[in-house]
Amino acid sequence: MRFKGSITKGLLLALILTLVPITAFAAQKITPGSTCKVYKQKVTNQNKVYTCIKSGKKLVWNKGVAVKKPTPTPTPTPTPTFKKSSFFFFRFNENGQLERKGNNEDSWNKADTSDSYDISQTRANAYKAIKGNAPDSLVSKNILYTIGENVPKDMAFAYRKLVDQSFAFWGKFMFDKEIPILIFTEKDRGLLNAYWLQRWNGASTISRYEQELKYYDDLTSQKFRSVGGAAGGQEIKVGDSQGINPLVGIDFYMGSQHTQETSLLIDHVAHEFTHVFQNTLASGVASSKISGDWSLPSTLKETDIRTPCSLFEGSAVTFGTSVPAESLRWYSDGMDVIMRRIQNSNPTIRLNTTEDIVKALLESRSWLPGKCDMGYALGALAYEFMVSEYGFDSYIKLFKSIPKTANFDDSMTAAVGLTELEFYKKAAPHILSEWKKANSQG
Repeated sequence: MRFKGSITKGLLLALILTLVPITAFAAQKITPGSTCKVYKQKVTNQNKVYTCIKSGKKLVWNKGVAVKKPTPTPTPTPTPTFKKSSFFFFRFNENGQLERKGNNEDSWNKADTSDSYDISQTRANAYKAIKGNAPDSLVSKNILYTIGENVPKDMAFAYRKLVDQSFAFWGKFMFDKEIPILIFTEKDRGLLNAYWLQRWNGASTISRYEQELKYYDDLTSQKFRSVGGAAGGQEIKVGDSQGINPLVGIDFYMGSQHTQETSLLIDHVAHEFTHVFQNTLASGVASSKISGDWSLPSTLKETDIRTPCSLFEGSAVTFGTSVPAESLRWYSDGMDVIMRRIQNSNPTIRLNTTEDIVKALLESRSWLPGKCDMGYALGALAYEFMVSEYGFDSYIKLFKSIPKTANFDDSMTAAVGLTELEFYKKAAPHILSEWKKANSQG
């Protein structure tokens, strides 16, 4: 019994000790310096924590410490994830206004002139310079349309709108030349043959188009094939000889089931019109110095290239994207889409330094097959930089210089005061930055 009593008393004592609070919330008023009973006991009163301390032989309440109110931690707003569109659809609505929809978007949208927060100043300056040369009104004189009866009506309407716009932009440089425009589908082969057989090199042109039209013959694959086009000489034959007064025209082809809501590429028309401008101003350059002898492409001397592919095709991308774009955002998105498309088509190419950029630009100046793929993209960024840095007139001056100079270095020097290599080196930081931005994960 004695043993059990000791256990009972021990348990009772432990229970009493555990019931004495170390920290308590008191309803009574605590006065600093007044006596307290339990050493180191803490009591919260009126937003202060008081502690029982020793003062000589007494236990008293200290002056107290103000209770800090916890600062609420704000709930972070999640950063919205946005997957970049790999391409955009365009259409003219019932009011004739251009709208677009990204492949990852659900609705059609008009141009937003305020959405430019992540666009570089160089790109913004280039767009402003190009748009500053756009005419106030559209003039469609001297355009000779030939449109196949199987071209969808909405596509014919859209192409007329875009052709008028592109001609208005470049028309003042065309010296009042007539511009023949042929628009046809895979069901308009009779029109294609009649049109081109009266022209110089018509048979070879028809053969080239046949390689494209065959993809539209199979209706099940038609939706997977994009529209296309080409600009070039359309000299009417005189007997068996080439015409004296050559015309530079444009052909556009598409599937007969195409509609503007799924197939319209707005950069496509202005791109080809830029080639008409280029061929007009550089008409004094022998064709062998532009594209070489395609029957014997190995005979082309790289040092003889006076109009590099990266210039012709690259700058056509720049203007093809900017001329129809109704906002800086549309222009920038269009350029980015092309950068991603070229990278995806050339997955083994990696551009990590400005030296990589310069090397790729020099390689893509060639017109030999397979050499110019990167010229479309890097050339576009190079001539975007030119227009931004030296103004729109520098691009015009460059092409006006080509027939008058012995080589492309001299032409570039006449336009911007730099050799071709010096210009590439100066443009390289901008090109690399835009290339990386466009191809970053979105």
